[in-house]
Amino acid sequence: MENTKKRKKLGLALGAGAFRGVCHIGVIEALEEHGIEIDVVTGCSMGAVIGGSYAAGIPIAEIKNTILAIKRKGKLIDFNIFTPRKGAVSGKKIHAFLNESLGDILIENAKIPFAATAVDFKKAELVTFTSGTMRDILHASMAIPGLFRPVSIGDYEMLVDGCVIENVPIEATRALGADVVIAVDPIGKPKEIKKISGIIPSLRRSLKLSAWEREKRNLEKADITITPPMQGVTVFGLKHSAKSIIEGYNHTIEVIQQIKKLLEFGNGKAMTKTTSSMSISFDK
Repeated sequence: MENTKKRKKLGLALGAGAFRGVCHIGVIEALEEHGIEIDVVTGCSMGAVIGGSYAAGIPIAEIKNTILAIKRKGKLIDFNIFTPRKGAVSGKKIHAFLNESLGDILIENAKIPFAATAVDFKKAELVTFTSGTMRDILHASMAIPGLFRPVSIGDYEMLVDGCVIENVPIEATRALGADVVIAVDPIGKPKEIKKISGIIPSLRRSLKLSAWEREKRNLEKADITITPPMQGVTVFGLKHSAKSIIEGYNHTIEVIQQIKKLLEFGNGKAMTKTTSSMSISFDK
């Protein structure tokens, strides 16, 4: 009798987090070390940069070496002197960095099915890109509004960081065919504080709490969520990149047996876990 069973597809949903997002490298290293094949990758912001580079065929060891070789933020950040109201950072150095690594690779030609998210700032919509020039879309996905100048791609005139609406693209991962989704959230729950004073700190804290409540509901759609604690590592903590990678690796190893169990051979049907309907706009 013919065996009709087939392996469930594993999808990685890699979240935003600036240099905390470097932990994604450690997650992929742990999965590779245990022979776990990654079938689908999606990413937002730094998750898009790491995930897109890996999906394009760049070995994770090479991605790791490239990140660890960045000693100064000045290699990636160029302040926008002439038109600062459009964004404090022009983004030219980031674009050049991505071009050096990826060239003209198209998302649709990636070795692993991949999608990246960004936000159409004008229309207030989350956009999921499954085609187009990889470097341009990754640039858009990490363009933090107010800090980086928005990116224009095709009909989209003002694209910014996808984390404005959604930090971890879980639904996009299922839409690409993943049966089992591992979400990696480099930000996690806001830390407990002892006191707060002043209008700006209070507003900042309120925004963080609101974003976390939204993201917490989103993370419930994943089968496994990895949130490395990375204590002492800030979103712009370039000097802690090595620590972020180690944390990502260690916390993936902690759930590796759980991942293997979820990926046991099944009948090829999608998992029965309920998810909400897609609320994102796919690229034109």
